[in-house]
Amino acid sequence: MTDMLALYALFAIPALVVGALPWAIVSRHVRLQVGDALQLLAPYLVWVGLTFADGRDKSLSNLIELPILGAATALVFTGRVALSVMRPQRASRAPLQALACSCVVATAFWGLFPGLPE
Repeated sequence: MTDMLALYALFAIPALVVGALPWAIVSRHVRLQVGDALQLLAPYLVWVGLTFADGRDKSLSNLIELPILGAATALVFTGRVALSVMRPQRASRAPLQALACSCVVATAFWGLFPGLPE
């Protein structure tokens, strides 16, 4: 369990650090929703689930995927924030679209990163 929390920190810290800046700039104009909070969990769970389910030879060297995935998730969140500021009338679906996009990115990272040697 402790290992899973450490892996989650590798994902969440870059996501929070990179995603906090755009949120701080426009926090008066954009309200966070459930989909935004799920963006801090769902892509990680998708990546971990695919990694455990597949059983490919991924080593500890592949842990570099998690910080990169966290930063990519934050960039998707930044796009969601920008969309909500530019087009507020279409902002109702933006959190769920960003969540789906983050999960697709997690799947792509899992599939495109080869198993690295130790």
